[in-house]
Amino acid sequence: MFSWFKLQNRPIVIAHRGASAIAPENTLAAFSLALECNSDAIEFDVRLAKDYQVVVIHDATLQRTTNGRGKVHQRTLAELKQFSAGKWFDKKFETEKIPALQEVLQFVRRRVGMNIELKHYGTKKEGEILVEKTIQLITESGAEKCCLLSSFQHQLIQHAFKFNAKIARGIIFHTFLITKNSFGRVLNTTSPQFIFFNKVLAMKKRITQFRQQGLACGIYTINTEQELHKALRYGSDCIFTNTPETIRSFL
Repeated sequence: MFSWFKLQNRPIVIAHRGASAIAPENTLAAFSLALECNSDAIEFDVRLAKDYQVVVIHDATLQRTTNGRGKVHQRTLAELKQFSAGKWFDKKFETEKIPALQEVLQFVRRRVGMNIELKHYGTKKEGEILVEKTIQLITESGAEKCCLLSSFQHQLIQHAFKFNAKIARGIIFHTFLITKNSFGRVLNTTSPQFIFFNKVLAMKKRITQFRQQGLACGIYTINTEQELHKALRYGSDCIFTNTPETIRSFL
């Protein structure tokens, strides 16, 4: 069984939103193909529906990745299930629906790692509900060692640390407009095991410093051999990719 606490002797290949180059992102089809491509882990996004069900979708709105319109948090899970989450990508995926987190956990069955990115832009209380419900579902499925919670919103990871410190945590950065002291506060309050950087912002010196502090580092999103070589030179522990089969073949 995969464990985020036992790194391999090569970078972990993480299918970004599943095998999203060849299937509609954040769908069971994309996750199934990611498994077929021998991905070490899959990454996907979760947020709350109107009835506080945890659903798997990246955007706060429906327009880009479904044939629905409006905001995710204004629809119940049953209402969200009425939309196609795959027709926009290719007609053969028309029957794909927005998965509930519980469905994904049951589908993966601890066969690979899962990096669950928490997405939330509502009230603090709703954010805490998202964290707690996500952790509850993970625990009920027995997937604590297989799952890693991450977010750009570090307060969500801070709450995850307080609520259940047994599940691995990662913080994501897309900007370095953060002071050294404030970064230290993030580390102290969230106690992450992983730091994830955009490939444009990742630097060898910075990654080396974090790894020396005992933190594993990941770079997103790596889809070409040239990008992979650069990530390897930087010492990245995790490679996020839309093309897991290609990256595995290069490795």
